[in-house]
Amino acid sequence: MTRKPRIPHFALDQEAIRFLAEKYAQTGETPNPYPRGVHFYIIEALRTLGIDKIHRFSAVKDQMRKLMGSSRAIGTKRRTDWERFAHKKEVRLDCNGRIILNARMMQRVREYGLKLLQAGQDILKTDGMVVDILKGEQGSPIIG
Repeated sequence: MTRKPRIPHFALDQEAIRFLAEKYAQTGETPNPYPRGVHFYIIEALRTLGIDKIHRFSAVKDQMRKLMGSSRAIGTKRRTDWERFAHKKEVRLDCNGRIILNARMMQRVREYGLKLLQAGQDILKTDGMVVDILKGEQGSPIIG
C-alpha cells in the first residue's frame, strides 16, 4: 500500500484560533501559533527578547539555545531539543544556517508564515505578525 504524501496545513483552523484567543485573553501574552519545533522556538525567542524590536542573530540564537535547552522530547535518550537541533546529522546546513532558513520560511505569509499572520489578524486584531530579517552591520543578519 502506498502512502499519500503529507500535505502541509499552513493555516490555523477555527479550533486553534479559539484556543489561542482564549489563552491570549487569560494571559495577555502574544500567541505563538506553532507547535513545538524550530518555528515555535524562533517566535518564543523573539517574543522573549521583545516584540516589534530588531535583535542581533546571536541574541536570537542564544535565546533559542536557552529555551530549547530546558526542553526534552520523550524518547530521545535524554537529549534536549537544542542538542537534537544543533547536532542533527545528515543535513547540509549547520544550526546557524537552519535558523536563518526557517526564519526566511516564516516570511512566506502564504505558506509557513500564514499561521503567524492569522494570529495577528484574528487574535490581536492587527494587520498581522511577520518575521523580518534585515542586514545589520557588516552584513550580519538581524531579526525582528
